[in-house]
Amino acid sequence: MTGSSDGRVFAVFLRRHWRTQASSSVSNLPSFGFTSSTANAGRSFPGSYKQTAFFRRVPRGLQMNAGHVSSPLLIILPGGSGREAVLRRILATLDRPVAVLVPRRLQEASAWAKPLCSAWIECERLDPEEAWTAVSEWMARTRQRVAGCTTWDEWGIEICAYLCAAERLNLPYTPLATVRQVRNKVRFREACGKAGVPTPRFANAHTEDELLRVLEKDWSYPLILKPARGAGSYYCRKVEAKDELLEVFAAFDGQLRSEGKTPEEDVRGGWILEEWFSGWEVDVDGWAKDGQVEWMLVSDNKPLQSHACCEMGGVYPSQLPEHLQELLRELTRQVVRASPGLHSVFHFEVCERNRATFGRDRCAEASS
Repeated sequence: MTGSSDGRVFAVFLRRHWRTQASSSVSNLPSFGFTSSTANAGRSFPGSYKQTAFFRRVPRGLQMNAGHVSSPLLIILPGGSGREAVLRRILATLDRPVAVLVPRRLQEASAWAKPLCSAWIECERLDPEEAWTAVSEWMARTRQRVAGCTTWDEWGIEICAYLCAAERLNLPYTPLATVRQVRNKVRFREACGKAGVPTPRFANAHTEDELLRVLEKDWSYPLILKPARGAGSYYCRKVEAKDELLEVFAAFDGQLRSEGKTPEEDVRGGWILEEWFSGWEVDVDGWAKDGQVEWMLVSDNKPLQSHACCEMGGVYPSQLPEHLQELLRELTRQVVRASPGLHSVFHFEVCERNRATFGRDRCAEASS
């Protein structure tokens, strides 16, 4: 099912919010995004890699008129050619030029986007401050302003939030602190716990010595090992025993540190170890505006692949009874409230051990 319900979110969002005339105000457009494993064509990771889009609305009062029609939408990290269909759909729907920001080491992989864009902006590294230097220099040189800022890449979300801050582009955005909370699974679990949202047992480890200290406490196998700042199931593994866990940790940690693809800040986040929580899994996809849920859709997942976290398919809308879906929607609202100022699409995962105890036994995962 990977990406299917998220594609529905994309389509609904486009129909409801982005079909504007040249003279209409777009000040009420919410953020939007979607996840898709197919969006990561050309890159190789252990497991699938769901990308998350993060669309921003343009500043309040900005009009799509002759005076601003050339102001582009800025896309952070266009990525590989698998995303071309998404960009073409944006161009056809928004009727506005698009500029892209690309780190130099990824410019070859993103070359497909050059013919479709009005501006190509390069920065040295995947770093918020360097991204802002590149964008601000481009604006000063061209005397253009940015009408909106977005990304569909997990690694572009923090850069997007940094650029959209009041002291820079001054665009509506999810606060950077909230973005970092949601992206870090350890901090997200802690925030959910404080908000009363049930979460699985977890621990954070950066080295093998830290992991061994974590394992001094009693853990019931199987367990799941993930990067604390990862996405979409890459470098995720279900383990059945301590020896297997230590072997997988050594291999994955070495790969993550040496591959040269993952941003350094993500590598420094280390790993999260969690109890393996099996049961009925459902997704809730939607978008929030200024910290409030505006729309959401519940969908059902098929079983996960063995030793991984990649579902094998799914059905949307959900086939659950309406009263159970409402329990899930309320749980989603709780998670959004625990993420201050969330102004984005979201992808929320819930697992139920037993449908006879539905609503009392849940585990949560979220991305935005």
